Amino acid sequence: MLSILNQLLESGIIYIIIYLILLIHALLDFTVYRKRYAHLISFMGICILILLLSLRWEIGTDWAPYKELFGGLELNFQLLLDVYHFDLGYTLFNALVRLFTDSYTCFLLMNSILGLGLLYHFLIKYTTYPNISIYILYCCYFMSHFMGGNRRMIAIVGILYFIYYVFKKDRNKALFWLLFSFFFHRSSLICLIACFVPREMFSPKKIIWLICISLFLGITQLPFKLIDFIGNSLIGVINHPIVDAMTLYTNKDKGYINPENINPVFQTIASLIKRGIVLYIIYFSTRKFKYSTFDYYLINLYIISMCIYSIFAGNGVLQVLSTYLAVLEIVIFARIFINYNSKYKLLYFAFLVLYGFIQLLNSFTAYPELYIPYKNILINA
Repeated sequence: MLSILNQLLESGIIYIIIYLILLIHALLDFTVYRKRYAHLISFMGICILILLLSLRWEIGTDWAPYKELFGGLELNFQLLLDVYHFDLGYTLFNALVRLFTDSYTCFLLMNSILGLGLLYHFLIKYTTYPNISIYILYCCYFMSHFMGGNRRMIAIVGILYFIYYVFKKDRNKALFWLLFSFFFHRSSLICLIACFVPREMFSPKKIIWLICISLFLGITQLPFKLIDFIGNSLIGVINHPIVDAMTLYTNKDKGYINPENINPVFQTIASLIKRGIVLYIIYFSTRKFKYSTFDYYLINLYIISMCIYSIFAGNGVLQVLSTYLAVLEIVIFARIFINYNSKYKLLYFAFLVLYGFIQLLNSFTAYPELYIPYKNILINA
């Protein structure tokens, strides 16, 4: 992490500056000025992130294939349907923007406005402290899942709405948002599990059992064997990208399971410790104060995300599926300290400072060369 910090200070200072800006924004949510300025400041924070996403050049994971899709897209309906490696909704969105411009930067701007605009609306409507949400989003999820994950970014935000409407038992709106997310990233279907999660918070005993069972499944790798068996059984029967993905991502020869540069046991334990600390903070809050049924529902889903991550230990591609539910921490963190007194708010803010900065550094560790230095369109021009 020290090497990452040195790289950021030397060539990626923009990331540190944005961190400090969003941290100051989050501090506002702890003050008496929150009610007057929180929405305005959070709008400014979202605009900063939109610009960071839109003005980048050759920055982020999957830069080349996403840019290649947009640049080589032919505006022919049948050809659009034949695009195999990208989801239909994302492909059509590319085509829609191409009707007006062939600038990839303009596309990134539209893509960012769609994803982060919907997120801003959700945070303003369903959280009390939106600046804390944006701060946690930037530190924990922005680099890994937004900067370069054009499809997944929009799918993740759509799932937030899906989860809310599942809780409200509004089937039509829930179905709409699930289909919206599916058309941008088909892996979002895993969030159907939200329909079966109880509204009452899991007991400590149930939480321990869930985590232990998921660890057992992850260590034995039974889920990989089952998915691989189903995928191979469907090949030749169903011609669909999901079937191909089931066999591809569970194939040890392809390097997706237990790749040489990853220790699955260490990775899983480290993640459980990190999320366990978060869960402890959340659980401490629920023991001390009373929250809404919606809060308990979100916490349960966050616990399920821990289980999904453990079940797919050793496979980074499938572990990413947990992100759809893990990202709920940006909502939970913005709601749980509503009843905190000044003493607890100070401790909570100190935790957010440390937690956020460590997570920000950690988000660069996998592929620092894809983010540092930050290159923008002005350099490419």
